[in-house]
Amino acid sequence: AIFQCPPALQAWELSSTPSGPQTFLVPSVYANMDYLFWRKNSIMKPEDDRDPYPWIIWYIWKAKNDKLFRGIDRDPLELVRYAESECQAWHNAKETISAPIQGQPQEETQVLSSGNICMVDGSWTSTAQFSGMRWVWKDSMERI
Repeated sequence: AIFQCPPALQAWELSSTPSGPQTFLVPSVYANMDYLFWRKNSIMKPEDDRDPYPWIIWYIWKAKNDKLFRGIDRDPLELVRYAESECQAWHNAKETISAPIQGQPQEETQVLSSGNICMVDGSWTSTAQFSGMRWVWKDSMERI
């Protein structure tokens, strides 16, 4: 459904992903994913890769579910444009996150309170008829 049905093939043709009529001839999802993840890198430099194919896969999948379960047909061009805009928004969000400021690492010490403590634990299995639970209270002098 992601690579072989006519609306999906049309979406791939309309997308910026390097593909053509001979790209997804094999009905193997694995072979087609192999192309998208590794083989297309011989066409497009990986560092320049802003290919929206993960989003296209997702929206083709959602469109297939809409067709099967709700009877809604999605326009392949609309699907591709939406996937591309989501991809661009994701890359823009990644770029706006600034790198953490490198300074002197400050050591944080964890202080444990020696006040009253309540400890709780439980055990169960889905196949057993019984389960167990226990709690213990310790005061500041660690008396139970």
